[in-house]
Amino acid sequence: MEVPAANRRNHQARTVLDHVYRPDGTLEYIGVRLVRRAGERFANVSIFESFAKKLRSEVYRNIRIQLPGWTDYRIRQRLRMSLIMYNRNNEGRTTTYNDLKMSDIHGDTMLNMFERATQEGSEAELDVYDVEWKVWVNPASLIEGATQIETTPEQDADAEKMNTAGIVKYMKLKHDDGSIGCAAHAIAIGIDMKERPGRKSRHLDPKFTEFCKTLQESMSFDDPKFATVFELKKFVQVYKHYRLVILRAAIHTPIIYLGT
Repeated sequence: MEVPAANRRNHQARTVLDHVYRPDGTLEYIGVRLVRRAGERFANVSIFESFAKKLRSEVYRNIRIQLPGWTDYRIRQRLRMSLIMYNRNNEGRTTTYNDLKMSDIHGDTMLNMFERATQEGSEAELDVYDVEWKVWVNPASLIEGATQIETTPEQDADAEKMNTAGIVKYMKLKHDDGSIGCAAHAIAIGIDMKERPGRKSRHLDPKFTEFCKTLQESMSFDDPKFATVFELKKFVQVYKHYRLVILRAAIHTPIIYLGT
């Protein structure tokens, strides 16, 4: 999609935006590059800020369409991205910054990446026309919970009847005051099945409910009722001897978080 320019000022330079979507329709990345026109020269700091604004705007627009319930605040807090500077003239040489929030996508970040590439020597002649900027959206940061599927009493009482590939269902906690989200609850079941296999009817046990609350507090989710898959890495930061594997149809390879 071309963005035409009414004049030759930096913020109205002619650019091309590229959008790539995953097979399930979710946004994978947005790219922006400058169209070369005779006689035009730009101050890097200004053109990079222009690029950053375009990328942020397009990310917001696409995520709002993809996830209508997400506010701009939620996008800023939860979305995680990688910013990639792609050199189209040097066999696809790239420079990448990972695990960025929306607030990190700005002109100063781009200028820093560009200057690092040119100062290292191998890219000394690099020009703003030679690079394409891409923002890759981490799909794990878009997936959130809030499932309320419950097991049968027979499943809850017999660990062998639970899904051994992972905890996908659970009984509602009798002593929950409404503060425990499904992420902490499901992980707590997995830990408890491993460390206290003899416990019966966990959903009726007030000690297990307290364990769920303690676990949830230790992970400090932004919103415990809508914790994203990306936030679940906090679990292995607290419980360092565990590994957490997440399987979702929307993501074609497992997400694995490792402790130390």
